[in-house]
Amino acid sequence: MTDNKIKKTKLDVGSEKIDNEVGNSKLDSQTSNIQSQNPSSNIQHPISNWSIHQHSWPKFASKFLEEEEISIVVQINGKVRDVLVIQKDIVGNREVVEKMAMMSKKVEKFLEGKTVKKIVYIPGRVVSLVVSPD
Repeated sequence: MTDNKIKKTKLDVGSEKIDNEVGNSKLDSQTSNIQSQNPSSNIQHPISNWSIHQHSWPKFASKFLEEEEISIVVQINGKVRDVLVIQKDIVGNREVVEKMAMMSKKVEKFLEGKTVKKIVYIPGRVVSLVVSPD
């Protein structure tokens, strides 16, 4: 057999105090009524009749996506050894980027006692150094 006890609870909502009876058909019917409604069609701003469904998508502004610094990977024999963070306006200058890659402290230790045979630079992406032992 089941016990049909009614449990009373008090809820504080803002400045109102609400007495609810758990198991009360009145409370259960209110809950099921709210759940049966389509929640997305009833989203409204509490202050006015503003609804997200009545507004257009936000406008795209590419100026916020432009970065001033770019990361360029430095590889030695196909292995990533360093990442250079350089100004966007320097990216087009191959000689400067190659020189920065060669002078990097992390790269210098891998170049000690070795000769650079080839340098491949893909602008804005990677500097790849092919080296061989002396």
